[in-house]
Amino acid sequence: MSALLKSEVYGDNYREKEEIFTEAEYLAIEKNSEKKLEFIDGKIYSMAGASFNHGIIATNLDRKLWLHLEDNPCSVYREFLKIKRDTNYFIPDVIVDCNEEQDSIFSENAILIVEVLSPSTSYNDLGIKFDYYQQIKTLQEYVVIEQDSMCVDVYRRQDNWDGERYLEGSDVKFQSISLTIPIEDIYKGAKFKRKIRKYNGLVLRR
Repeated sequence: MSALLKSEVYGDNYREKEEIFTEAEYLAIEKNSEKKLEFIDGKIYSMAGASFNHGIIATNLDRKLWLHLEDNPCSVYREFLKIKRDTNYFIPDVIVDCNEEQDSIFSENAILIVEVLSPSTSYNDLGIKFDYYQQIKTLQEYVVIEQDSMCVDVYRRQDNWDGERYLEGSDVKFQSISLTIPIEDIYKGAKFKRKIRKYNGLVLRR
């Protein structure tokens, strides 16, 4: 997920080196865009082009959360509700929001936010997004999921936002909604590249 250039938005005649957009510019561009766009520190990021594993993982978790919260006032939103902090606009992969009268495109009572990492998003997901998410008074857990290996980090407000890591064979605990999911269920259908090892000059794959 790379930031958009102003020349991409305004055409090749745009020659300014500054690639910072105003909030007003972002809102105008986003209004007419067919793609979901995030706005972070003056830069616009397109959310198009998620990988196969990213889609599988987000779908698996979305389904598990929906089934668990089916008769609960809290609802699950996948890449739909926005988080607005200051002049930044974020679109998490999955949000659990407990606003029973949700009629806005903005999340107001998120208790759980999930981001599936990729090489192009990890810097923001683990940096500025995490910093701003901690400011959401209702938020209880922030979950970060690796897509190329079984690794889930859960950061909880009650633990002063220290992370708890879950690896292959673990049961991932979503304490904010009283749900435990085997990590294998989150990654069901995901395809990992085989690791290559060398032993006495031989190449071993697994």
